[in-house]
Amino acid sequence: MKSMESIDDFTIVSSTDHHFAISDAIRKHILEIKESLLICTPYVSKDFFDMIRTLPNGSTLKLVTRVPDEKDKYLFGRTCRAIEALIQISNSLGLKLDIVCKPNLHAKFIVIDWKTVLSGSVNPTSSGMYDNDEILYVFMNPIDVNRHVKIFNKMWNCPRNTTWEKFQLYSGRKSYGDNHPTHKAIAKQVIRFFDLNGNQTALKSVLCERIAKRGYDKNDVIETVKALIRDGKLYEPKPDTLKLVD
Repeated sequence: MKSMESIDDFTIVSSTDHHFAISDAIRKHILEIKESLLICTPYVSKDFFDMIRTLPNGSTLKLVTRVPDEKDKYLFGRTCRAIEALIQISNSLGLKLDIVCKPNLHAKFIVIDWKTVLSGSVNPTSSGMYDNDEILYVFMNPIDVNRHVKIFNKMWNCPRNTTWEKFQLYSGRKSYGDNHPTHKAIAKQVIRFFDLNGNQTALKSVLCERIAKRGYDKNDVIETVKALIRDGKLYEPKPDTLKLVD
């Protein structure tokens, strides 16, 4: 049985072809990139961004993704970690990276070098590439590719988009004082923790577990504690211990 069906410049790939059909097809085309990658997807994970480590130095990479929803803590945290990984990879490769977040985004497609489009049901996540029943269309007809590029540009320039700087504030990777209300609430809980114990030293692990048990995602707690240390609100009198700055 063939793993792909092709008609000239159009190919259909399905997860029913074999277990790695979707990921293999995506990786194949990523390896062919010469200068440009446009990504439009509501959800993404680090698994996909690890694939772009082969991009040539100086390549252009633009990402339109969905504004992260704090109510879904798993997806929120995964998106934040994926974006951080993307930035690190882009910096190491010398890529020209730009990111915008778009509300209500559901479209999923990738434009490679303005010559190839990967589209379909697949989010470039571990679930989308390896676990879900998915279908992937590969377009190479210039008319189809140009149509996708125009759609991408419209989505990129949507006035309702959120800049990457604001996205960073949502994710809690900047100062705790100016970011998302969830992280402000965690910071207040951390300070209250030390107020109640008379500002005695506490193990980092104990502090994070205690705060997380109050209904917060542990990764959010850890990132907020890191921000409090960076901002000089907490300090480490001994390794792995914390207390408030007097």
